Amino acid sequence: MYAALNGEGKLVYASQVAGLGGQASWFCPRCHQPLKLRAGRRVRPHFVHTDGVCGQTKLSKRQVMESERHQAAKSLLGQTFQAQGECVNLEYYLPSSGQFADLYLPQRQWVAEYQQSVISAQLLANRQADYQALGQTVVWLLSADALRGKFKTRWKQTCLHYAPAWGYYWLALDVEGACLVQDYHLPLVYSRLSYTYQSRTLLLRSLSQQAWQADCLAYDAWLGPRTCHCREGQVASQVRSHLLAGHQSYWRQLYQEGIQVGDLPAWCLQGRYQVLVSPEPGWVWLAYETAFLKEVREANQGFTGQDWLIFHESLVKAGKLHLAPTPLLGEDGRANLLPEICQSFLRLWQWQGHLAFDQDWELYRVVSQELVGQTGRSD
Repeated sequence: MYAALNGEGKLVYASQVAGLGGQASWFCPRCHQPLKLRAGRRVRPHFVHTDGVCGQTKLSKRQVMESERHQAAKSLLGQTFQAQGECVNLEYYLPSSGQFADLYLPQRQWVAEYQQSVISAQLLANRQADYQALGQTVVWLLSADALRGKFKTRWKQTCLHYAPAWGYYWLALDVEGACLVQDYHLPLVYSRLSYTYQSRTLLLRSLSQQAWQADCLAYDAWLGPRTCHCREGQVASQVRSHLLAGHQSYWRQLYQEGIQVGDLPAWCLQGRYQVLVSPEPGWVWLAYETAFLKEVREANQGFTGQDWLIFHESLVKAGKLHLAPTPLLGEDGRANLLPEICQSFLRLWQWQGHLAFDQDWELYRVVSQELVGQTGRSD
């Protein structure tokens, strides 16, 4: 392990104390048993238990194992808020929750957590709830590397935020660039062939002249925005081989419900659509929607936006479609999630020429002949 408590109960790092002479006492932050410091020419400084065993295994290893970048991140945040005149505690132990906050401003009851390592959605939810129960405002910061990687990952789903002004967004700390990065107005439904979102940056050195804000998005020193145009992969020309590559279970699930995937409009498959917060690929959502629209067309009826939402809610409730855990969204973000997904799909079907909105009746109507006599249940 790379971190330990000293005799005063403060967290120190092996790399910081390895060159210091004299006798000192070190203790495990998890079990509070004595530790020994080991270091050498070919040995990275670290602490070990004197008896080789940790007496407490229930807490996360994150409390005692972290990278040099994590240390640099905390130092960078600490210097930033100290420059604003704030009282700053780094790696502050909150005994009522048993947690170490990366950065804690006691006068503000404000916590910042730089979450470089991937943890489960449940653990993140538990820690968020613990902080909130203590009356703390907590800001979770991703590593900027996560933003540069694949757009849709389980970890980024877990770290999704929401605010009315920014929509769904991610917030990250770029340690090397000494700045915060916010990617916002993220598309909940998008084609991997072409999608856009907004991004902006906040140089931390610019905050020394700014009054402290509990909401770091409210500072007026943010630079941007810039529009990010992205593309992942190519058009799926061989539809069947594309679907069979790891998606056989979805194919079988739909087939058992009488939905013939091969009868979907070509763009549903070739467009490589995704739902940002769903484990299912976008074409599975589109397959269920195609069946719904076919039934509406055959009945020569229209439908409301509420009908569309209720249909999707029934699919989620039945476990046919899923939404990933999003513990940081808050009540508004979670409440808006499925309705916004539904609206995005409505716009997509309209853009593809299959739907039109009847202003007189305030109904959506299927206007495409392509859906007639195709996908649906075979009773």
